[in-house]
Amino acid sequence: MRSRTSDALDVGNRRVGLYGTRRRLCDWSMNMLIDAFIGMFGPHTVFAALVVFIMWVIQYTRG
Repeated sequence: MRSRTSDALDVGNRRVGLYGTRRRLCDWSMNMLIDAFIGMFGPHTVFAALVVFIMWVIQYTRG
């Protein structure tokens, strides 16, 4: 039995806990991009960038 944190921080090929099964090519390429970003910058930087991007989108759509 694996815990959820180790499943979420797994940088290998099997990302079933986070993204579900890869069925479409778009999902596969997105997982490749996410794996590359996490490999380059680490998961915390990716999470911070995602939060900043979401905040920017909210500001941009409201203004």
